[in-house]
Amino acid sequence: MALGVRELIKQRVFERPVGSVSRLGLRFPWLRTLRLDSHCGRRVCLLYHLDGQVICRTCARLWYRAQRTSSNARKFLAMRKIRRKLGDYGQISLSQVPPKPPRMWRKTYARHLASLARIERSRYWPRARPARTDPR
Repeated sequence: MALGVRELIKQRVFERPVGSVSRLGLRFPWLRTLRLDSHCGRRVCLLYHLDGQVICRTCARLWYRAQRTSSNARKFLAMRKIRRKLGDYGQISLSQVPPKPPRMWRKTYARHLASLARIERSRYWPRARPARTDPR
């Protein structure tokens, strides 16, 4: 459960001294009282309710989904996202280029095709290593 910090700022929770308990009238039924504690001191936009604590993402050691996926999987997801923008929902094979959707600008279509080609090149052809220049 994520809690927006802006709502806590509106209720002036952070202006109270450390250790004070605040009774909150928030829209979150699981959070009626909040004890202000000094943790890491980072500026964050979201706090998370985990195991009865309200804690930031770094202190809770939470990960983003993209951090758990491989680079090839992220490239595949980006490629699928661009193909969906072009109107392909899996009915066109990956080797074919989707046609320009109606009412899409040609410049936008060209930009999407260029990014699609860039992703496909980086996915199937790893970057070449620089050639050695030292004589032996």
